[in-house]
Amino acid sequence: MKEEWGKTLDDILWFGTREYKITTDLAQFLDFEYNNGFGDQVVAKDLNLVGEGFWLERHEYDGSERWEYKTIPKTPSETRGYLKANLGCWNTLEEINTKEEFE
Repeated sequence: MKEEWGKTLDDILWFGTREYKITTDLAQFLDFEYNNGFGDQVVAKDLNLVGEGFWLERHEYDGSERWEYKTIPKTPSETRGYLKANLGCWNTLEEINTKEEFE
């Protein structure tokens, strides 16, 4: 695993998909030569590795695949009463709810 995440295989609690867990030993399951450069996708796209408060999920773009490190977001201290969430292509909630052009 990437050093920047500060995690090792020992930090993984379970792995599998959103529908089921896999019982094979993780180190054995992931024991193969891997090149995350461009080419064909090698690792199953629905495989997730799950630890305490984080998970790794597969992502692929244009033949280059990678693990993405995800954590459960912290609850923000600020709250807002937005009314709209679905107007404006590629806009943020802030942009949608404050720009007059979307009203």
